[in-house]
Amino acid sequence: HNCIWLADVAKHFGLKGFIIEHEKLGAGSRSLAEVAQGFECLKKFYFDTTAHEDLRARILATQAKQIILAGAESHVCILQTALGLQSMDKE
Repeated sequence: HNCIWLADVAKHFGLKGFIIEHEKLGAGSRSLAEVAQGFECLKKFYFDTTAHEDLRARILATQAKQIILAGAESHVCILQTALGLQSMDKE
């Protein structure tokens, strides 16, 4: 539910973002997909989103210094992605 709220707030303020789903976990929440219309939905296979060259390039292309992360697997996916983003000089 928090991810749905966060996507709704981001949409309200016109923030750009991605919905990134872990391929092994299957499709995300239908309600998240409905709220997040306008966000591009991408797939990943590794816990660390930045381990994917194509996703890393998309993140760099945004030229954003600060990145907001949210998800269900904070101890794995969020942590590893946060560490990867930190190595890319992102906050």
